[in-house]
Amino acid sequence: MVRNLMMITGLTLAVSAFGCSDDATNSGGAGGDAGTGGDAGAGGSAGAGGTPGVTDACTNDTDLPLVCDAGFSATLEACAQAASGSGADTATCLEADPGLSADCASCFGDDIDCLVANCVAGGECFPDNTTQACADCRADNCAPALDACTGEFVCE
Repeated sequence: MVRNLMMITGLTLAVSAFGCSDDATNSGGAGGDAGTGGDAGAGGSAGAGGTPGVTDACTNDTDLPLVCDAGFSATLEACAQAASGSGADTATCLEADPGLSADCASCFGDDIDCLVANCVAGGECFPDNTTQACADCRADNCAPALDACTGEFVCE
């Protein structure tokens, strides 16, 4: 489920960050305010983890039903597009609707920052975000931090 959300955000981000008109889908968050090279996370001393020390942020009884809701992908996509590539703004949007905790929302915002820094800016996801190179970039650079931050969960 997390990887599906990451795909929605990343593809959406590639579209919105560069003003493309393609419909796209993806999710995730690794980079955040600490950014690629920030204060903590799964990538080293700064890493693509963003928020220092946050793990399993979305597995609690409040956030899990929200991220597992059938409409979450659409909400995440809308937030990512409205934020135009800003992980912090994506997180703020997700806190407002659907009401994620700050820590859980920051995971997805951090993933947006990771995707921009590593996969959009690097050219793997722009102009074509449907390539294997784009999928590989997300998997290699952003998925591990997103999984650690949100916590690996299964939506029923």
